[in-house]
Amino acid sequence: MKRKKILAWVLTVVLLGCLGMITPAQASEDIGNAEGYDIRVSYGTIEDAWIGDQIRLYAYYNNQSIGSWDGKGCNVGFEVLKGASLVECEVSYYHDGVDIQCLNTGEAVIRVFVREEENGPAVYSKEFSISIREKPEDDSGYYIEARDMEEAWFSDLWVGDAFSFWIYTDHHRYIRSSGYVEDERDLFYETVSGDGSIYEISGQYIHFIEPGDVRIKITCSIPNTPEKIYDFHVIEKPAEMEVVPVMSLPLKLGPFDKAFTLKDQEFPMVGIIALVKNVNYGNHTGHLTVEGFDKDTSWVESYVEETHREFFLPAHEGGSRPALVRNHVMYLGTINGALNMLEFAKRPGTLPYQYYVKVDGKKVADFPAITIEEPIITNNLPDQVFAGQSLSFSTELTNTYYQNEKVDELLKKEVYDYRDGYFHHVGFRPKVEVLEGNVLQSNQDYTNTLTSSETLTFVSSGKVQLKITYESIHSTPSDEYDRKSCEEEGCYDDIYTPSTIVTFDVQETPPEVTASVDKTLYAPNETITATITTPGTVKKAYFVSETGAGIASARNAVQNPDGTITWSHVFSLASIGNRSLRVYTDGVDTGETVTFAIRRPTTPFLYGASIAPSAKVQEDFTATIQTSTQVNKVRLFNESGVGLAPTFCTYSDQSGVRTWTYVTNVGSPGKRNLTVKVSDGSNNWIADTRSLEIWINR
Repeated sequence: MKRKKILAWVLTVVLLGCLGMITPAQASEDIGNAEGYDIRVSYGTIEDAWIGDQIRLYAYYNNQSIGSWDGKGCNVGFEVLKGASLVECEVSYYHDGVDIQCLNTGEAVIRVFVREEENGPAVYSKEFSISIREKPEDDSGYYIEARDMEEAWFSDLWVGDAFSFWIYTDHHRYIRSSGYVEDERDLFYETVSGDGSIYEISGQYIHFIEPGDVRIKITCSIPNTPEKIYDFHVIEKPAEMEVVPVMSLPLKLGPFDKAFTLKDQEFPMVGIIALVKNVNYGNHTGHLTVEGFDKDTSWVESYVEETHREFFLPAHEGGSRPALVRNHVMYLGTINGALNMLEFAKRPGTLPYQYYVKVDGKKVADFPAITIEEPIITNNLPDQVFAGQSLSFSTELTNTYYQNEKVDELLKKEVYDYRDGYFHHVGFRPKVEVLEGNVLQSNQDYTNTLTSSETLTFVSSGKVQLKITYESIHSTPSDEYDRKSCEEEGCYDDIYTPSTIVTFDVQETPPEVTASVDKTLYAPNETITATITTPGTVKKAYFVSETGAGIASARNAVQNPDGTITWSHVFSLASIGNRSLRVYTDGVDTGETVTFAIRRPTTPFLYGASIAPSAKVQEDFTATIQTSTQVNKVRLFNESGVGLAPTFCTYSDQSGVRTWTYVTNVGSPGKRNLTVKVSDGSNNWIADTRSLEIWINR
């Protein structure tokens, strides 16, 4: 049905009531600054208005008009802060803005405010300064521009292109004027230079019929309207430029404002279902139609709309988007009933029609089959579970256009909530059921529309079946007329409820605990990397020394696909000898051990080095260097590779580690980068080095 027509009388009645209710006194209350709102100039100009001009200010929420389509009352008001005698204001016909008429010269200030409900507090306001003057004698107020064209494209035209020049104005005399003058007799075309035979004038259109170059002057019969001079370059359409369709398919369940969003760099637009590249300008006959039903368009629309209800939820408002051409690209919207009056895709499947694109009465591209994809339910169940195990179980509904929200909030949504922008509010309520098996459910959280979580405890081994359901839910219209409309049209009939059954076996015996180290022989204080693999039920796994002390380590746990956990440990030990570490899980000795040896290295080894943080020029500072006992000399080198002779150097040995005390000084201030090198006992520097930094102050 055409909701606009049905509500027209309601809007008229409400308008009269609103005009009586809005006064400056009401607007003088404290006004908030709620996020998401905006008020913009839609018609007219406030910077340079003329006496008699009409100006319209629209109110928006999240870039959508807040028009009161449900007839609930005015949401927009105003007060004149300055120059009340200069302007005359009233709430616009659709209650989503303010209409202003300029009466006299001077400066006026208007405050426009927004209410979220009739007689409620104002939540947003914005002030506008209007400068009004007499109409200049040498300015008609009109200007000439090409319709839906950019001047840069005039140098890239093809034979067959056609478009129109229109007369526009920013100085509206009638508030509902669209801003242009629809009278082609007011425009005159004159060839200034070039080949005037390459174009012809047909009604409002300039049509290019031959290749070539031409300069054209366009004038208007309205006095004092500036003329325009344009250069046009026209070629034959290149043969290699075939018509190329780009479709926004396949679809998913959910609202179409997410489905049909194809954006093009030169003309971003929401709601496009197809792009057809390399077509002529001025082609307004392109449309999407059904194979075999193109002779009777009206019948096709009715037939397709009715049968589409099996797959789509209607929006209760008609209208279709015409074909638009930008830079030789045609943009097709919801045309000829193909996907017209549709708001939500409500069930998966493939439509039983073969669509195609027609341009100038000719088929130019097959439209792919319209398929609504099956939504996907995922979960985090591991590959293996065991008796006695408890795990956090979560599910998610994916591959839809829906967004996750709270179930109770969705059910409370008003069907015609202007801030949300949808006619209907549809979503899901998750649920997990145990069909078979000894499984306990706890901590269920089914409050979100696209996700769920809970704890599953597997009491005993055996076969388990879980059913995961995302039940379709929707808000209910509070208005009786709206409820009846949905009932008559079957809005919510047969909306798809996704579900899946997960079947698996619970194993009785968990996997054994295993452990390993990355090497069998280490030097004192060398890094040791060890791993422990345990069942998924283990909360903590660690190593214990021969004396019963826990080994301090950096620990990381990773859940494996088979349900086990791998624990990684990094630590070091200084005690020399054969070592045997026991493996504990959750405080219990598993009987598993790892064995390895720690030996003094038989080759020179540099363990580490440190240095004083700062010193003064020519002041001694100390570096401490740890090596194996095979090292017989250490030395510091400066940035140029020159050795720094020590003023004092000695060492002491303990547990196979030789600790050197190296004292020296430098003569240059600043941040110094010194290198530690050690000798192998034959006065050969080994490859391993260390870098040290020290600040030298004056």
